[in-house]
Order: sequence, then structure tokens, then C-alpha cells
Amino acid sequence: MNIEFNQILTFVSVVAAVYFAFKSNSRANNDEVSKKAQVDAILSQKLDSISDDTKEIRKEITDVKVKVNDLSERVVMVEQSTKSAHHRLDRYEEEEIYHGKPRKRWWV
Repeated sequence: MNIEFNQILTFVSVVAAVYFAFKSNSRANNDEVSKKAQVDAILSQKLDSISDDTKEIRKEITDVKVKVNDLSERVVMVEQSTKSAHHRLDRYEEEEIYHGKPRKRWWV
């Protein structure tokens, strides 16, 4: 009976050890899953923030492109106006040179 009791006690001890080992492992896994979930939530939040910032930057770039296009159109108009003014000044200078008479200027 003594040997049987020792064998039963050993068997119960082994079963208890296995049970508590699995339970401890399960708790560790739960803690690990919880920590991983927290890290994933933080990363997800940061990625959302980066995504929002990227969208905002793209919108600003689009606005800048529109402004640059508007300014380039205005520069073309100014260049045309300047070219026209230079042609008028050239004609005026040619008239003064060929006729030899200085013209009366209205501002003088």
C-alpha cells in the first residue's frame, strides 16, 4: 500500500505540475497578447497620424501647384506686355533718330 500511495502521490504531483505549468504559460501568453495589442494600437494610431499628415501635405502641394500655374500665366502676360512696351520704345527712338527733331513730351 505504501508503494501504491507513493505512485498515486507522484502521479497527482505530476498532473498538478503539468496543470499549473499550462496555466502559467496561458497567463504569460495572455499578458504577451495584451502587451502586443497595446503596441499594435499605438502603431496603428501613429500610422493614422502619418496618413493624415501625408494627405494634408498632398493637399498643400496641390495648392502650391495651382498657385505656381497662376503665377506662370501672369509672368507670360507680363513678358508679353514688356515685349510690346520695348517695341513701342524702339519705334519711338527710331522716329527721333530718323527725323532728327526731338518730340515734345507731354510730361515736360
